[in-house]
Amino acid sequence: MATPAGNILRWSFLGFGVLYGFRHQRSLYKEEKEHNAKVEYERKQKLIDLAKAEYQRSLLPPDQRDGGIISNPDDPKFDLEKYLNHVAAGDAKSKA
Repeated sequence: MATPAGNILRWSFLGFGVLYGFRHQRSLYKEEKEHNAKVEYERKQKLIDLAKAEYQRSLLPPDQRDGGIISNPDDPKFDLEKYLNHVAAGDAKSKA
């Protein structure tokens, strides 16, 4: 049979463990919630930046939207050298 002091000590440790576990779980949930909020904010910021860039691109004249590259060979302003450099740069980006 356990002594009364031993029982008090056991129950005290049990109570302390439960309280510590509750506090620790709350801190973990809080950190997770803050992390999720940060990730969501960064995702929204990325979308806003992308929308701003697309809006700025839409304000450009149609012939400058692709960096001034005309891909239609029947167009009088068609420049084969610019077009080939543009295609080569695109291939280099896709391989990297």
